[in-house]
Amino acid sequence: MSRDLVTELINALTILPGVGKKSAQRMALYLLDRNKDGASILANVMKDAIESVQRCDSCRMLTSNNLCKICSDASRDIKKICIVESPSDVLAIESTGGNGIAVAMVQWSDNEEQALVGGWHIIKDAADAAEYARIIRRSPRIIAGGQTSIAGALSFSINEIKNNNIDSGRKVIDVSGDGRANNGIHPMNIRNLAIEENITINGLVIINEEPFLDGYFERGVIGGRGGFMMIAEDYRDYAAMILQKLLREIGMPVS
Repeated sequence: MSRDLVTELINALTILPGVGKKSAQRMALYLLDRNKDGASILANVMKDAIESVQRCDSCRMLTSNNLCKICSDASRDIKKICIVESPSDVLAIESTGGNGIAVAMVQWSDNEEQALVGGWHIIKDAADAAEYARIIRRSPRIIAGGQTSIAGALSFSINEIKNNNIDSGRKVIDVSGDGRANNGIHPMNIRNLAIEENITINGLVIINEEPFLDGYFERGVIGGRGGFMMIAEDYRDYAAMILQKLLREIGMPVS
């Protein structure tokens, strides 16, 4: 019996964290139908990485050399250490260039309901990240619910960024949602204003209740320099996907 390689590829892709069957199907079909050259590069790099990547002799970071690029950097202060939980934390901290990342969380529902939760925080290291995580976990739900005004949330966030007195080379609004806007103006109008302010909008959609929500976000919500969208198959995938999304964002070059 001949192999069904398309199905095998889809099943193989589901081993990735936060990637369900539908996301795996999208990835597989994209690679096989629209970007075979990219698929070949991915396959070759994966093969080489699996064969060559190991733990750094000094810090146990993943590397293809005896020492990772951090430990082999003579300009680093060997008297200082940073304790992290995983290699992804190292990449996230390194990507800030030592200046840190300003973050804030907004709760929102309809056009009149938005709230900044816990204020703005500068995260420069793992301790800062852990402290902010504790603040978020302890924060109550201020807005009980209601209709969905994505435009209202974007407008509120734009104003917060413009008035936070933080000098930043890159500004990003993250929007997570499980449905289309049903209150206020169309989000595309505010999306365009954000782009004019040099603010990028990225999206994370949960598609179990609305399977084509990703298309709605692509057309009318996300935008700006390097804007992208990620998909959670259902609410159980959300935590894994928001982590991947944040790591992708802070690892993106500013230039």
